Amino acid sequence: MSREKKIYRLLIVTTICILPVVFMKYNMDTDTWFILNLGRYTLHNGFVSTDPFTMHEGLNYVFQQWLTGIYFWLIYSSFGEWGLYIAIVLESILLLLLFFKLCMYLTDNNFLVSAICTFGYSIFASVYMCTRPEILSYITAISIIFLLEKYVRTGRYTYLCIIPLLSVLEINLHAGVWWLLFLFMLPFICSFNKISTFKGMDNIQFKKLPIILTALTSFAVGFINPYGYKSVFYLLLSGGAKNKTRISELQPMVFTDSYGVICFITVFIVVAFMICTKILSLRYFLLAGGTLIMGMMAYRNFEYVGMGLMLYLSVLMSNAFKPEAFCHIHQFSKRQQIFINFVLLIYCISEIVLAVFLTKNISQPKELKDAYTILEYLNENAKENRNLCTDFNYGAFFEFYGYKSSIDARMELYTKRMNKKDDYFDEFMDFTTGEIYYDDYLTRYDFDYIVLKNKFIISLLEHDSRYECLVDTDTYDLWIRK
Repeated sequence: MSREKKIYRLLIVTTICILPVVFMKYNMDTDTWFILNLGRYTLHNGFVSTDPFTMHEGLNYVFQQWLTGIYFWLIYSSFGEWGLYIAIVLESILLLLLFFKLCMYLTDNNFLVSAICTFGYSIFASVYMCTRPEILSYITAISIIFLLEKYVRTGRYTYLCIIPLLSVLEINLHAGVWWLLFLFMLPFICSFNKISTFKGMDNIQFKKLPIILTALTSFAVGFINPYGYKSVFYLLLSGGAKNKTRISELQPMVFTDSYGVICFITVFIVVAFMICTKILSLRYFLLAGGTLIMGMMAYRNFEYVGMGLMLYLSVLMSNAFKPEAFCHIHQFSKRQQIFINFVLLIYCISEIVLAVFLTKNISQPKELKDAYTILEYLNENAKENRNLCTDFNYGAFFEFYGYKSSIDARMELYTKRMNKKDDYFDEFMDFTTGEIYYDDYLTRYDFDYIVLKNKFIISLLEHDSRYECLVDTDTYDLWIRK
């Protein structure tokens, strides 16, 4: 390898490592507060069975991210917020390098294709480059796909033996997405050897039974967690909220916003390469299709869409691009080469713009700043054992600092299916939309303070002489019933 090529590759890898630094959202995600709070509690008091922080007493609860919570709290208690930011950046770098390594393996060391696809994947992954457990789950997912592909190509069972260990790790880190392990195994189980008209990697012969046994074993060892079957079947236990679609990340993805535009452009590129190259590679076609369906179901699966599409695109592109070239695509006419290079250029530019918009749009530093302003007032003026009427996003923030909130970002906790008490989440959502008379809700729980940014409710309080505004910020207001 020439010196120039080595420098070129070093620059590419360095750029991949820098991307998380650029995309990272340097403010505390709203979910982080309850993860930190429960991590601190678990470390000092043992595993949670009933929630100790909300104003609603005796609610059954499964702390599905208990290991992440302890991990986050140990970093936060030692190094503060910036310690968490650095940890997430390092995790994100590991994620992208692992994805790049997988692409290199799939493309027989095609450096160019691997770099392009890793860059594209970073756009999708950037949405959750924040203080949440998702990056750890993405690392686990990529690792499992890598191990499965290693088994397919080498036939060595050693690679499959590692997957149950990752299952145990994931069920304790983030039980809510543990079931995705089996989704990633399905394309390898359902893949068969030959498809007419198409060509590609499906001619590799491998046994499916070991993968099936690995999946069964991974399911069985999933019960190795503090909550047993409750973590394994967490998704079933955490449902039941009729108003859950009002949570933005749980809404179906549409092609009219930034997420949808990114997906549409990527799908267009994938389909174009699939038609031009006549490559199918069934297992990665199924992986891409399955993750795309997941994205259509909920925004929170956006990153998995990118994972499936970009891995499939790497397989397709590796059959069009020479390992040592960028602008010359063999098997195509000059006009086709120009078109493909132009499309890729537009794709890269548009993805950068949209990614920057996405990452900056999701950030909420102003809301957090205003929440601290209200917290300062409460710390100076409020009495002990204070119950707050809070909103979904920042309830956990005030719980972290010792207050009792009416609700927080743990939607599942406030459903009857989980807490065995009542559907507090649906009740709160009906309150915010006017389906429940606001004063009935506020007097029912006899709140000491009301901390809301809901403009509809605030407009009602402004015209109600029984309520007084104590702190008025650009986002959150602090109210009290006289």
